[in-house]
Amino acid sequence: MSNLKRIVSVVGTRPHFVKLAPISWAINNNNVKLEHIIIHTGQHFSSNMSELFFDELEIQGDLIFASDTRGIHSFADIQTNTIEKLSKLRPSCVLVYGDTLSTFAGAVGAISHQYKLAHIEAGLRCNGEDLIEETIRRVVDHGSDYLFPPNEIALKNLESEQLMEKSYLLGNLAEETFVKMLDKLKNLSTPKEDAFIICTLHRQANVDDKNRLVFILKKLSESKLPIKMLLHPRLKKRMDEFGLRFASSIELIEPLGYLRFLSLLKGASGLITDSGGLQWEANWLQIPFLLVRKDTERPETLNGIDSFLDFQLEKLEDWVASVTRNTQAPSDKAPPHFGLEIIRKIEELVNV
Repeated sequence: MSNLKRIVSVVGTRPHFVKLAPISWAINNNNVKLEHIIIHTGQHFSSNMSELFFDELEIQGDLIFASDTRGIHSFADIQTNTIEKLSKLRPSCVLVYGDTLSTFAGAVGAISHQYKLAHIEAGLRCNGEDLIEETIRRVVDHGSDYLFPPNEIALKNLESEQLMEKSYLLGNLAEETFVKMLDKLKNLSTPKEDAFIICTLHRQANVDDKNRLVFILKKLSESKLPIKMLLHPRLKKRMDEFGLRFASSIELIEPLGYLRFLSLLKGASGLITDSGGLQWEANWLQIPFLLVRKDTERPETLNGIDSFLDFQLEKLEDWVASVTRNTQAPSDKAPPHFGLEIIRKIEELVNV
């Protein structure tokens, strides 16, 4: 039996895998005295949204599925199954990532069994927007033993909530993955296309209300540039439930692996999204975006010129007319090692 302290990462969505990758690299490529087990909750499950990400992002570790059945699971299933798996594993620390239902399930499982809890990407706040994600962020931050904010803004948010004593600003894991994958992308051929816009939608405020979704789809159908819609499982489910169809001018794309998505994003003229993670990635590549939300947990990415909040898509027509095909070369910046810094800190904390 191993004498190593065991940590468990609870993941279930694309943004989780992107942040998990540097943790996995750090543990597997360095002399880290920790056993790492990964629980996949099944929140998003398909070959593209899970296995392909693990392969492309070179995520290694003992992988356990919270459920014996594959497919997208309800929150009740996610929580029950995750808590059950955690109770058997008895880890020294549970790592949760971001602000999803899987994040919350992992946190509840850790707290209910009195395991130490670490929140990766802590401190992000919308403040003005009524989101389930915002509630999860706050609850998990206040229930965690260790907090790892991705930037100074997030750290200041934690300070304002009297959480500084357990906060460690060691870097943005999404940046480490992004920079490393951009470097990989240089070796792949990217077909050149005419100007187009990528669109992704998945938040409750946009897709769970039929009238709201019909409004958005009508606006998108009026775009003067072709739109490539990345079909998120939640959007697809709601489209089927509501009996809605996309306009013929919108090209549907099934979920992509991370490298193919980056290749597509790098060649796009613009991005329309309600995803904070994609908003950050577009900003890094200097690609204009419209954020279909009332507020954002990443205010540092908004410039008010070609990237801004537009919940009602009032600026869509003028914005489309102003964007041009992106010609930015991938960054030559060397990948940081934030994952190693975070895992070393966790190693130190659980071995005290």
